[in-house]
Amino acid sequence: LKWHCAQAHAQVRQRLEFAHLPMPKVGAHGRRAHRFARVALLACLGAVLSDVWCVTHEASGFVDPVPRGGSPHAVPALTSRRPALAGAAIALGLALAGSQPSANAAGAGVEWKADIPRALKAIKEYQQQWAELNREGLATAGANVVREGLVIKYIDKADILIPSGETLGVKVSKCQVFSVAKPKFGWQEQDRISAINGQPTGGSDSQLQRLLDGAKEDGQPIRVTVDREGPPLLDNFEGKLQKAYISLMDDSLPDLDEVQVNIGNTKVIAASAASATSPSPEVMARLKKELDTLVTQLTPIARAISG
Repeated sequence: LKWHCAQAHAQVRQRLEFAHLPMPKVGAHGRRAHRFARVALLACLGAVLSDVWCVTHEASGFVDPVPRGGSPHAVPALTSRRPALAGAAIALGLALAGSQPSANAAGAGVEWKADIPRALKAIKEYQQQWAELNREGLATAGANVVREGLVIKYIDKADILIPSGETLGVKVSKCQVFSVAKPKFGWQEQDRISAINGQPTGGSDSQLQRLLDGAKEDGQPIRVTVDREGPPLLDNFEGKLQKAYISLMDDSLPDLDEVQVNIGNTKVIAASAASATSPSPEVMARLKKELDTLVTQLTPIARAISG
């Protein structure tokens, strides 16, 4: 690990020297440039971990060993297993060359603008449901709910408003949509109708029809609540945070390193609790603490995005 860290450092430095990239000047944008550079440097970690993975497989003959001779500056040429490092060097060069991203870069990869507030909202819901998730004898199931939402899949809730006098415009089976005739309302295939005007359907088509008949008699628009499967909350979240910090350039945001460390801790503790036959109260308390910390850290980031 020590050797590969040195290699990663040398790769970055070699490319900076080759490109004759200037260091950021001290001034109005100095702090922003330094912060931008630090965000870019975090990408190097992925390359180091990639090298460590390769080292663990060299003995088995899965990859060719990297030559270890020469001075620290005599770095082997980039191979196919170091694309992350090359990208990190380029990102770092952009950081040092200026503190403002280009117009083209600003318009690319903006999924973080929706995904970060989405994650914050969902984790707040876990906070509100914690008494149920951590109920005696059901802590493993509760931890699995959290783990699934964080790293496997998350079920978003969406409201669809059906104007008075209109049909739903979908075909359903067991309250799950399998055909959409009126996409203008916002339907998606595989949506599962969970409630009509706040009244649960219980997954029953007959109950759904009864609720619809009653709602139509009122002559008012019908609010249909659907469960919609989406990507996990923390899917590539570290990368989305890096893009957010680079775009927002807000020095008042929480330290990015600390946020990313807490994200990793939360994933690990959630997986540990979910895999245990009966997670200890200490483990569940630590998971709750990590979720609380994430809410504290993500709140100002989401506020900066909405502002």
